[in-house]
Order: sequence, then structure tokens, then C-alpha cells
Amino acid sequence: MTIKEVFRRNEMSVRAYNVCLENELYTLHELKEYLSTNGTFEHLTNCGMKTNRDLINLCNNYNSKNHFYDNRKGLTEEKHKTDELIASELTRVQREVINSFIVVNTNSLSTRNRNVILSLLEENLKVKNFIEKILNKESLNFFNLKNVGSRSVDELNIYVSLIKEKDLSILANRK
Repeated sequence: MTIKEVFRRNEMSVRAYNVCLENELYTLHELKEYLSTNGTFEHLTNCGMKTNRDLINLCNNYNSKNHFYDNRKGLTEEKHKTDELIASELTRVQREVINSFIVVNTNSLSTRNRNVILSLLEENLKVKNFIEKILNKESLNFFNLKNVGSRSVDELNIYVSLIKEKDLSILANRK
């Protein structure tokens, strides 16, 4: 999907759209690749903290392989089925690897963000719980949580993206 299409759907601000065009990022795939490589958009020309947060949120709202967004329904049931498949199709060893990945990444967060995640997940850092309480929550916006500011939102969105990519990469590589 192109950035222009996303902009036409009113899913991104004019400012974020202009930053993408100015930095030659024309598709969601390019945008997600940039985030994956650099961990932030702050290095882009004319990209401030707010635009960085907007672009990270935009990337998190789209799956890198399929675009499950539907203007009429928000996130479709298909996305939930995909997330549930992640947990149900994993072997015990794969689940343990992802669980360890979640623990390591959670422990690498700032103290404030670690506490937010532990509270949100009720201290259960298992992949199934992570999918249920974070990935499947359509209305989850870290910015609306207690003790979460703009810097925290960026770190939390990157944290969720990393874990989601790990889940999908393990599923894609299973045989």
C-alpha cells in the first residue's frame, strides 16, 4: 500500500505525509523497513518527536505482509485469526523462544515502561497473554495509559513491533 493511499484515507497527518515524501518513503513496506533498520524516524529530514510517534503508530497499525485495515470495521476478524494462529501453531520450543524474547525485551525497557508492560500483562509475559492483551486490543493506545508520555510511547511501540516481528518470523520459518 502506498503512503499516498494511506494519506487519502485520512490515516496520517499532512506533516507525516510530507516527511515521507521528502525522504523518499513511498510505501508502507518502505516505512516499516526504515523503522526496522533505524528503530526511529527522528533521523528523517523535518521529522520531529510528534511525527516520529505518528509514523511509528502508523507502522504498528499495519501488518508487514497483509493489510488488515478496513475503514468500515477497523481491524478485521482476519487479523485476530492470524494473531491467534501465531500462538496456536507454535511448537513448545518456539513458544519458549518467544517467551524468552518477550522477557529479555521487557527487561531492556526503561523502568517506567517495564512497569507499564508488567501491569498491562498482569506480570504474565507469555506469548499467548501478550497476543491477547496487546496485539488483539484494537483500542490500545499507550499514550492513554497512566504514567506514559510521548517518549515512553515511542519505546513501547518499538517494543511491540519487535515482538510481533519475532512471532511472525518464527511462524514463517517453521517447517
